[in-house]
Amino acid sequence: MCQATGGTRPVSGSRLNRQEILVLLTAALLEIGGEDVRREPLEERKTRLTKLLRRSADGIRLNEHMASDGALIFKHACKLGLEGIVSKRRDMGYRSGRVKS
Repeated sequence: MCQATGGTRPVSGSRLNRQEILVLLTAALLEIGGEDVRREPLEERKTRLTKLLRRSADGIRLNEHMASDGALIFKHACKLGLEGIVSKRRDMGYRSGRVKS
């Protein structure tokens, strides 16, 4: 995802003399300092990630969550032409793969 600020890199070829701005969006931690934190609730992992990102370089940002009606968010995502949405429970740990709820 490109945003107005963050790390930059030169672009070659037909777009010479232009720079693209790249930003990595991250949602939560799975491990920190060798400690597996996947079982911690999402909110706790996001809190820990927020503290880490305060010390990080430009170009890495926290992907904020929205606490709202899922159907409404999906409707807006479709209107914006987005690929989709990811839904997570704030009080649950991390589980890989798809989960039916």
